[in-house]
Amino acid sequence: MGRPAGRTNQGHEEEKRRLAAKLAERLVQPDGPKTSFQSLAEACEVSRATLRHYFGDHQGAIHAAIECLAAQGEPHVASVAHAEFGHVRDALSTLLRLLAVAWQRYGVGAIHRMGLEIGLGDAQLGPLYVQQLLEPTIQAFEKRLMIHIQRGELRPMDPRTGSLLLLSPLLIALLHQEELGGRKCRPLDLDEFLTSHLDAFLRAWAPLPE
Repeated sequence: MGRPAGRTNQGHEEEKRRLAAKLAERLVQPDGPKTSFQSLAEACEVSRATLRHYFGDHQGAIHAAIECLAAQGEPHVASVAHAEFGHVRDALSTLLRLLAVAWQRYGVGAIHRMGLEIGLGDAQLGPLYVQQLLEPTIQAFEKRLMIHIQRGELRPMDPRTGSLLLLSPLLIALLHQEELGGRKCRPLDLDEFLTSHLDAFLRAWAPLPE
């Protein structure tokens, strides 16, 4: 008896997730964004036909890898938005430093490097990178700022603007030092930078005297 039309084999989704994880692992390698469809299939230890069966084409494979990376990062992003980190200075200091450590040591920088390489100038992959990998962090910090606004630790602001003001200098500093090699030609004391940046942000958004 044949399989009903539109129904996939048992285990199809599990295998698709396994392959997506392999694709994600390959794409965050230094040469990952330039990897051919054949090389992606080899990294997954399957044929091109099998990879095409699950993901359609090269862009479909990249799409699946980005969604996989987004899912892996979701618990960490959620903690930014909802976990308790104390007073605003302690919370933002902890979270910015955790982001820097994750960027430098745990592959977050490689993920964003890959996203920028494939996304810049690409009408489909650019928005995909923004929606799946960049915006979740921005939106998590929007929610974090709202917590401290509601507690009266920051004065009211547009949370999206505030999140971008808070994150953008750090992201530029990390790209400068890590992905662009600035650590070699113009090193930055990142801890001192973060302290100065956070001081300036908190002075700008401190509650007004009653």
